[in-house]
Amino acid sequence: MSYFLKRINNAITRRSRWFLLALFPPLIFVAVTALTADRYVIYRDFTIDIDGGLDAGVIHSMLSASVFKERGDGRYPILRENDERKLYYSVDDDSTVRIVYEGVSLDNGKDLVTHFSDRFQGNLLKRYEVEMGTAVFIRGTPLEVKGLRSLWRKERTRLLLLYAAFSFLLVGLALIVLEFLDSSFKSERSAARYLGVPLLGSLPDANAVLKSMEEAHRAKGVDNGNGTEATGLS
Repeated sequence: MSYFLKRINNAITRRSRWFLLALFPPLIFVAVTALTADRYVIYRDFTIDIDGGLDAGVIHSMLSASVFKERGDGRYPILRENDERKLYYSVDDDSTVRIVYEGVSLDNGKDLVTHFSDRFQGNLLKRYEVEMGTAVFIRGTPLEVKGLRSLWRKERTRLLLLYAAFSFLLVGLALIVLEFLDSSFKSERSAARYLGVPLLGSLPDANAVLKSMEEAHRAKGVDNGNGTEATGLS
């Protein structure tokens, strides 16, 4: 067991720079999400020509069954809001009504704005023309869609950590596979086991010995104290 652990440790320490490759998937994820719209603002405007204009309370009764309540910024919620969806309307100059969706789902936003736009127009005509006999003119704009981008949102943290963990795990597994595919001898014991003969001794790495000798020679190789380094081995 210790032999396999040593080989795994050897694979990781010898090729530790390979783990830099694991940074690419998370970085690509951050770049792609920063350039891709992940939230949308969808709205439609209605200009209403009617004697006396409209107030927000009357409009609210035509759009929502919830209790009339202003958010404080001129926006009136149609549905209960959460982190993924906001649906509200605003009134400008008592004649222009804007129905707005803000959220993460493009298709759901279009469906909601379309549904409540149709509901608003139908209830408005029913209230004034059918019940009150008052002429009302409605001019509506086409559905407008705006995509919102952000360099970073906290909702992406979990997914980023999953990408990073998976990337490092994949690189680690690749290093271990490469290590066990390498059939060269890793120690004197493995060579003796392969040959089936006892080990009497081993020669050190000649390159390491030569490098050590050259470094020792440079350390002592100053000619007559004049700072000139001697060349070659004596």
